[in-house]
Amino acid sequence: MNESKFTPGPWVKNGTRIESMNEHGWANDGWIIAGCEGPQAPDNASLIAAAPRLYKALEGFVAAMRDGVTHKEIMANIAAADKEARLALAEVRGEE
Repeated sequence: MNESKFTPGPWVKNGTRIESMNEHGWANDGWIIAGCEGPQAPDNASLIAAAPRLYKALEGFVAAMRDGVTHKEIMANIAAADKEARLALAEVRGEE
């Protein structure tokens, strides 16, 4: 797979701003990813903040079908990607 070119995650929501985290787990390390405005700004910020995790989940589903040699490996890859996708969706919904 090609290396991603976006700011690595995790990204965190800080109000209606999305920021990257540094290696110590602190938000606001100097990289503001995006800022949202309008009535849905908090929800939009949650969705944008989950983008790296959603990307990872999608990457896992794609890899499962390409990299899995046996049925058991394919199913293990799909299960891992499914777990990541569910975590990302919970993050977007504020259920984390």
